[in-house]
Amino acid sequence: PLAWRPLGQDVVENAYKAAFEDPRFPPLEESEWGGLDLSVSVLTPPQRMSFKDEADLLAQLRPHIDGLIIEDSRRRALFLPSVWEALPDPKSFLSHLKVKAGLPAGHWSKDFKAQRFEAVEVSDKEEG
Repeated sequence: PLAWRPLGQDVVENAYKAAFEDPRFPPLEESEWGGLDLSVSVLTPPQRMSFKDEADLLAQLRPHIDGLIIEDSRRRALFLPSVWEALPDPKSFLSHLKVKAGLPAGHWSKDFKAQRFEAVEVSDKEEG
């Protein structure tokens, strides 16, 4: 996910898509707007990871730091670092990401690719 347009434009367009065009959820209704929490994650450029097998990949993951992009069998998915809050175990994190990509949780192949990145999250939530 490399930047290809100004950040402000990207935030506006992606917020709209998340609110009204995400096929996983019904579009937001006006009555829901007041209860929304807004957060924006600015990602570092992804870094391709080198690993010999799944165990090696899992050993390299840094929980609560790394976001992860996986790709295999023409499938691709991304988890932000914040997903570690719900899935703190690296094996579970990777298995759920595979399922998000449309792959079986236990999938592995010689063509499996992974990239890691970090994110800075800005939120409208107050600290504390």
